[in-house]
Amino acid sequence: MPILAAIWPALLAFLTKYLPSLVGQVLLAFGVGLAVHTFAMPAFMNLVRSYTSGMSAWTLNQLGALGVDVCITMVFSAMTAAAAKRVVLSKLGPDA
Repeated sequence: MPILAAIWPALLAFLTKYLPSLVGQVLLAFGVGLAVHTFAMPAFMNLVRSYTSGMSAWTLNQLGALGVDVCITMVFSAMTAAAAKRVVLSKLGPDA
């Protein structure tokens, strides 16, 4: 207990300084992730389906077995989320 009493003022100062910013960034990340998942991903998946409609079933099965579809979805989702975060943060101003 004496250790906790000794570090409590520093811990409290740290939390009051950085916790609001951290909570804001977490909420922003959840909002951007939800928007990307709801709006951007269905359009992208339709685009991919239209480009791969001429491939044979065997080729599509092999790509699915290798996890190429999951890889493409993860990369596109991360790129879209990063771009959306930059746009949102630029609208908030340089202090955000």
